[in-house]
Amino acid sequence: MTIWAWIVDHAAPLAIIGSMITIAGFALGFFRRPAARFRQRVWNPILEANTAIPRNTLVIQRGDRRSTFWAEGKQGDQSLMRVRISLHLSNVADRPVQVSKVWLCFRRNGIFREEKEGDLTIPEAHGPLWGQNPIPPGQMTEGIAHWFVFPPFARPKDVLSVRVRVVDEFGNRCSSEAIKIRFVDDVRRVY
Repeated sequence: MTIWAWIVDHAAPLAIIGSMITIAGFALGFFRRPAARFRQRVWNPILEANTAIPRNTLVIQRGDRRSTFWAEGKQGDQSLMRVRISLHLSNVADRPVQVSKVWLCFRRNGIFREEKEGDLTIPEAHGPLWGQNPIPPGQMTEGIAHWFVFPPFARPKDVLSVRVRVVDEFGNRCSSEAIKIRFVDDVRRVY
């Protein structure tokens, strides 16, 4: 028996299984938002109370538009792109939160998702020094994130649309909305 004969003989059960998979996919997509709301409003507070580890710690928003840019560069003979994003980080937890990682999430060629780890500097709460400082509880602070991406995923003059994901000391992940980044040919004019 060939594969085609087997498919023809079992067409009805295969159609039923395909329909069930389609319906299940629709139902899961339909219930995704209510499930996320339940997890955020009911389940996370229960886990937080049992483990004493906060589940919702940071809110990320785009900061100063004038100091957010991308530019071309070179490392040896290899071309790369430098991405700099100014962020506003709000601590919604009841304790200081330390950022452990920052990721740049983008699409290469508009298709493939990629992530690149970068550096984030945050100012002291009451001082002039910038570095890996914790964010005080209930406060918003500015942060500046840097990435060097090679090979470049955009051409000069393109406006990029990226997201920033931050991981805190508790392992919580928080993502920003889409951030538009303009190209700058001379980074000395930005500062």
